[in-house]
Amino acid sequence: MNNDQLISEVTELLSKCFNTTRIEIIDDSKNHVGHSGNSGGAHLNLEIVSIDFEELSRIERHKLIYKCLDGFIPVKIHALKVLAFSPSEL
Repeated sequence: MNNDQLISEVTELLSKCFNTTRIEIIDDSKNHVGHSGNSGGAHLNLEIVSIDFEELSRIERHKLIYKCLDGFIPVKIHALKVLAFSPSEL
């Protein structure tokens, strides 16, 4: 399963939504083939660092990311694991 184009699109979109210093996306779809409820969308692990996350809770950061990726979830992306940091947390 190759989701390189999807990862490229998601990276570009996140770069437009946030002032990022790092975006790393790993495709973990191969480990979830055929599990219950999977409609065929990708399973991605996202690590993102942005000044925009400074002083926001983890839930607030996730809400902003999911809002940015509206339209990708749940069709193109079935599951998204998010690690979101501000630069001061590294």
